[in-house]
Amino acid sequence: ETRYLLKVKNLSAKPETPQAVKLMFGIGILAENDKEKAEESVNAELYPEGLSIREVKFDEKGYVLIDTFDNEATDEWGDVVPTDFVLDFAVPEKRDDGRRIVRVLAPKDFSPAFGGLKGTDERTARLAERFRYTIQETQGNLKAYEFAPQEALVEEKGKPYYLTLPISCAYGQEKYTLDLPIRLLGGGPGPLAGWDEAFADMKKIVSKVGGISPEIAGMLRENGKKMSTAELRLVTRKICHDAIIYYTKDAAEYEQIAAELDNMLFYAEWMKWFGDQAFSYLISTYYGNTADALLSPAKDIFAAFLGEVIDWLLYDEEINLDELETIKNITAGVDNLITNAFDDVLDDVIEKKEISLKQVCAVAAGFLVWKIGKNIYENRDKDGKIDLYSAITALTADLTAMGVKKIAGIFFNKALESSAVQNALNKPINKWLQNIVPNMVKGRWVIDEQGEYLLKIVEFKQSDIIKKYLEEIFGAGAAKVVEMGAEAAQDWLNSTGSGETPVDLSAWPRISWIIESKEQNGKKVASMISVDLSFEAVGKFFDYLFGELFGEVPFATETKSLPVDPPYLPEKSFDTL
Repeated sequence: ETRYLLKVKNLSAKPETPQAVKLMFGIGILAENDKEKAEESVNAELYPEGLSIREVKFDEKGYVLIDTFDNEATDEWGDVVPTDFVLDFAVPEKRDDGRRIVRVLAPKDFSPAFGGLKGTDERTARLAERFRYTIQETQGNLKAYEFAPQEALVEEKGKPYYLTLPISCAYGQEKYTLDLPIRLLGGGPGPLAGWDEAFADMKKIVSKVGGISPEIAGMLRENGKKMSTAELRLVTRKICHDAIIYYTKDAAEYEQIAAELDNMLFYAEWMKWFGDQAFSYLISTYYGNTADALLSPAKDIFAAFLGEVIDWLLYDEEINLDELETIKNITAGVDNLITNAFDDVLDDVIEKKEISLKQVCAVAAGFLVWKIGKNIYENRDKDGKIDLYSAITALTADLTAMGVKKIAGIFFNKALESSAVQNALNKPINKWLQNIVPNMVKGRWVIDEQGEYLLKIVEFKQSDIIKKYLEEIFGAGAAKVVEMGAEAAQDWLNSTGSGETPVDLSAWPRISWIIESKEQNGKKVASMISVDLSFEAVGKFFDYLFGELFGEVPFATETKSLPVDPPYLPEKSFDTL
């Protein structure tokens, strides 16, 4: 029998950094003569000197991939299965005949030691200090271990966790060290789905990630059933955000967040937080005049509103908005605004009466808080949950002038029940009537015999003509005109103590006033006019009134679209948004 010796020479360049993995390759052997041909192959293994690892997955940069976040569920390990790996230990030796050989030690012949994780930068250095895990040897014929995370990591997009795991082993007088490059794979909130998925994700996050106390985690799991899909997503995002800070920021920064979390041990505090998040979103979306003028005061009013209703919200009980002190104050604010703005003022209402823009904006902000109250029960989550966050962010549809005007109209109708408001409306109604029925006369320009332009007045002398004209404005059947003596009319006018023609609002929505005109013979003619304001006519007057009161308010110029998945906005000063 003929024996052959195969000699393989390693001509590869020496690596710049220690290698953690052995290389395997095949060598083909071919022999033939005139009569026959033989082929064979030999597998060769090229070991790094010292320790090497196998039976693991690597990324494109050569880092060992370690899962720390929900890859599969097991009874023994829960959501995260440990990452298994095998170590080999290869050392050079000389035989008695002087030849150098490589010895791969049997598993029983070497005992590696593991050091603690080390970061590759400041961020991962903090992670290495705080992340909890175990490395245990498993039973078998190989030097096999399992890396078992004790908590889940949250990973920011584009910011992988690169670390090294020191492993050392001695052979004779030589000590070999391998700084194994590893990448800890984290997770996050995951994609938006339905309520069931959002609830399951929230429970998993608060139970697995570090930096959250068991008491807070338990409270959130228990009360998560009350949250809407949007609110569950917000909680999940916040806990993920806080976990990143816990693992990667300095202690002082996380201690501040931990202290804030400790103050949120009761679900009522989280409901307040949902409100803060919603207003933060609106203020950042409408950053500028609209946020400063409307949303900031609305946030303050809402805090008082929530203090009144939070017990009802916690137990999903119905509330009567009109019975709340906050809503009563909003209603009173509307009455006061109308009364103060139009009291003894004819022109330039707001400026002359020195009603500040801040006061007007506060009334408009109250309208928004009332709308939030309506949204809470009328616009529930599609799964039937009270959705406080979305009830507030839905204001994106109400921040334009048209949106606020719709809400203001409801309060305007209520305000008309007040005699003080009726009296205060005398002035603006007079002004409005002068615009649409100027002194109950018509005028037109004509050319006289000399060719000059003259203004010719066409006077209404008969009540039926006045009535017909008014019905064209206010609608058929709305007007009633009664001719009366000029002396009686003058007595009525004098009794008002005013030099101008007043409007009687005591029977609102019927308004009455007296008009005087002169016949061609110079005789005075007076008519008592009463009009039942139709819905359309009241609407026209309200348009005028709204413009007088809120014309300077910086309403939003467009309706913004809400994001499908609510963003988490860490608490910060609105001045820095």
